[in-house]
Amino acid sequence: LEAVVSKEGRRIDSLIIDPRASFAMGQVLHKVISKARNRKKLFASDLLALAPMLDTTDKWRRILLDRLRMFYVQEPVYRSEVLFNTTEKFLEMGTFRSGDGRFFDNVRGLVEKIEKTTGLVSEIRFIEGGVLRSQRDLKPTHFFLHEDYTHDDAYEQWTSQKPTGYQTLLQFKTRGRQSNRDLSTDKIESMMDSLMARLEIKPLSGPVTVTGMGDGCTSAAIWPEGDVIVKWDGKYQLDVDLFTEDDDVDFVDDFRLAIAQVIPVKLNERDSMPRGHNRVINFRSDLERDPAWAAQ
Repeated sequence: LEAVVSKEGRRIDSLIIDPRASFAMGQVLHKVISKARNRKKLFASDLLALAPMLDTTDKWRRILLDRLRMFYVQEPVYRSEVLFNTTEKFLEMGTFRSGDGRFFDNVRGLVEKIEKTTGLVSEIRFIEGGVLRSQRDLKPTHFFLHEDYTHDDAYEQWTSQKPTGYQTLLQFKTRGRQSNRDLSTDKIESMMDSLMARLEIKPLSGPVTVTGMGDGCTSAAIWPEGDVIVKWDGKYQLDVDLFTEDDDVDFVDDFRLAIAQVIPVKLNERDSMPRGHNRVINFRSDLERDPAWAAQ
């Protein structure tokens, strides 16, 4: 490398990591470029590194490019990953670039040219900047307050959303001794019938249980105020998708407890979300009053 730099009279500004390059060669390159004195002496501050990959198991190439993102601290610094493919083959192009203020435009333009000339289909998987570093004794030039921003669009979305339902996802795992942990389709069917009776649910349809999809089963029921879909994976996991028209947390709790009383399971995960239209992100109860940020 020193001989090349001396002969050319300028530092190296481009690196191409050949798809046939070995992991050992990558280690050598990393050892050289990881030292600040070598980067200053051998490599330009505006560096381009390309790592085409035909085998996605060669993860060391991605790691090497990401290490460059850590070594070069002077912005702008970028790391990208673009996939070119046909119906049968693919090529992953990893890129590191420092000192290019128009990196996004250049990547997009290059990808379009490659697609046009080769007929390949591209996918820009990600582009990320340099590693954020601590700035000691930073003195901000300006502080931005809440009133410095407009909230018109956010408030319009808040008032226009229409929540029409309450969805809860419950994930259960079987518990107890091994002899008591076994579930079966018959037990799932019996559980569904018991839930309808315990919670005084009068279904319009079901419960209906479907088998033949793997080792487990799926059971569902619909009633005027909601519906439920229960999926058993054939082993030790039970997933429940419960929908109600109202934000009735008490009903969800009763449903959860009733399941645990009928079969030997314990709650592992729980998640609730609103359902509706107009980009709904809030529950109906949230909309009973304006948000705190709207009153500013």
